[in-house]
Amino acid sequence: MDKKIENQTSFITYMADSNGTIWLEAGWGPDSKSIEQFSQMMYELHSGQLMANTLEFIKEQCSTESQQAEYRQILVKLNEYFFDKEDLDSLTPEDCRPVVRPTEVFPQYGG
Repeated sequence: MDKKIENQTSFITYMADSNGTIWLEAGWGPDSKSIEQFSQMMYELHSGQLMANTLEFIKEQCSTESQQAEYRQILVKLNEYFFDKEDLDSLTPEDCRPVVRPTEVFPQYGG
């Protein structure tokens, strides 16, 4: 895990302790390119763009049956966080109405 990347310009490291506290360490170089790359990394991380890449990387690291089972548990837990059942149960029919009616969108795309 302490692998040094050649020409590293910036980094963010997240760690979780046994109490569930999430710690982070971050850094960047003193030049404008490093700051730009750090900003891009923060954007991709927090906009969700890195989620698919991260999950694919983790999946590729799971070489044993038990690691693959743990990976599946991670996916299940992620789904629980993204689609909290309590939030879904509290929705009313009014909440579930589309913002734009499908009939208003379809003609624009050749329908």
